[in-house]
Amino acid sequence: MIIRQPHRGEALALHEDDAYLDKRSEYIRRTLAAIDNNQLVFTAPQTRSSRN
Repeated sequence: MIIRQPHRGEALALHEDDAYLDKRSEYIRRTLAAIDNNQLVFTAPQTRSSRN
């Protein structure tokens, strides 16, 4: 089991469907990123293990 704190963009992009309270786990499926410092968009995680 890997325990780590999510990055800011990952934490801001968490959705209730990403949390499994019975398993006490959450999955990072997207991040929140700023484009040109004025537009927020959801993007895929950068690591291969996060995308699977």
